[in-house]
Amino acid sequence: MPVGDATVPFSTDTVWTAPGTWDFGGSFAFNDTDSQIAFAVGTGPDVETGAIYVLDFASGEFVPRDESNSTLLYVESWTNDNLITK
Repeated sequence: MPVGDATVPFSTDTVWTAPGTWDFGGSFAFNDTDSQIAFAVGTGPDVETGAIYVLDFASGEFVPRDESNSTLLYVESWTNDNLITK
């Protein structure tokens, strides 16, 4: 999967659907072992809301990490089990 100038060695035939009703997907980051992905979703532009979920590929479980009723959220990075969002 191309990510900017880098390539993430990841491939799957499985399709997942984020929980909730969102207008768009945003920034994302894989954990150090590529076994999970954190991603931002949101709605707008009239009223901006956002959330960050973590998807565990092995279990298919979505875990909510953050949610806002007043702004969009972003995944900045994920290294050494430290997920950084804003």
